[in-house]
Amino acid sequence: MAEEKIIGGVLYSVVVIIFNEQNKILMFLRKGEEWDQGWEPIKGAIHVGETEEQAVLREVKEEAGLDNIKIVGKLPNFYRGERPWKNGKLKINARVFVCKYVGGEIKLGEPEHIDYKWMDVEEAKEKIWLTQKYRKNIVEDAYKFILSTSSFALSPNSR
Repeated sequence: MAEEKIIGGVLYSVVVIIFNEQNKILMFLRKGEEWDQGWEPIKGAIHVGETEEQAVLREVKEEAGLDNIKIVGKLPNFYRGERPWKNGKLKINARVFVCKYVGGEIKLGEPEHIDYKWMDVEEAKEKIWLTQKYRKNIVEDAYKFILSTSSFALSPNSR
């Protein structure tokens, strides 16, 4: 297993918000530890020696089985949170990437995910499990970002 990028008690990771051509967000139902359950976008640690973009593509492949997404951009602010770690808390700094779904069959790849669903923004904001202060903001901020990006145009048969 690759080593997660933890520096000074901070885990560096990515959150990947994937939109389809109807501006719906790909969300996964997580069944993990008691503190770690509910609907979420793709997320995961950056590995040592990996760029943020490489982590995005790897996590999308591992969690959704997709090889074919387009990174549209990243939000300027980090999502900050924490999780249990070594009898304490591990701080998390996650860069939020906004991506578009280009095509391909979604396949659950991680054992903690038991289902997936395309959700409109309001449903995703309501159901996202991330327990930290800014959880709903990442959905809304990603939505505003994708709407402001003229490069978000998919062909009609790329659902």
